[in-house]
Amino acid sequence: MLRDSAVKKSRRAAEFVNRYAFAVLCPAAGCFAGVWGALAGLAAGTFITLVRIRRLDEKGWKRAVEQGNPSGAPGEPFPGALYVCALAVYSLEDTGEPAGLAKKTFGSEYRADWWSLCRAAASASQLNSDLLVECLAHVIRKNTGLYSPDMMRNVFTMLKTAECSWNEERESEKPSRYLAGLLDYHYVSGELSSAYHTLGLVPGATPEQVRAAHRKLAAKFHPDSSAADSGSFMRVQSAYELILRQL
Repeated sequence: MLRDSAVKKSRRAAEFVNRYAFAVLCPAAGCFAGVWGALAGLAAGTFITLVRIRRLDEKGWKRAVEQGNPSGAPGEPFPGALYVCALAVYSLEDTGEPAGLAKKTFGSEYRADWWSLCRAAASASQLNSDLLVECLAHVIRKNTGLYSPDMMRNVFTMLKTAECSWNEERESEKPSRYLAGLLDYHYVSGELSSAYHTLGLVPGATPEQVRAAHRKLAAKFHPDSSAADSGSFMRVQSAYELILRQL
């Protein structure tokens, strides 16, 4: 036990030196040039340290994405943020768009370098979406206090948005669908909720109920019926097609 404790302390000390050595050494070296030298050294040391910390974080994030760490990754703005970003990168096959999407979705609550998180995921040798979803599901279960209904809605909104151009020929199931299954979670966007209400249903209705409601309303508003209404007919059709895409 004592040996393990000593090893942990040694590792923490080595990590501290690796991260913050320049923040100490640069000002110390600048002291030989006087006050201005010390200030210049402090500025240089701070800049180098920030860059170094970000690079070390990205290496750790990349490793977590490749290997799958069910405990999350150090330096995330919130537990699971790395996996959400990685799944968006996987879906969009890009770095910039997922970073912008993460900032739009979570930026009002969390300040983070979303670009670095997405870049770390994109630099991974291989992205396994099923592994990422399973890790994210574990993190969410472990942090149920953090994942409020609004937070869960934001996570699924980001994943659903990233899947807008999903390649159906991929072997993997859509991340949002797999995650919802693992968590027994039913996600309904505002648009999807409106689609259900257009058919006179509540969100979560069965496929059989959806088809029955569509047949009834399509027949009622069809151009050949006595209650023909082209506007209502088109709304019914659009709502039905939207729900079908989510089933």
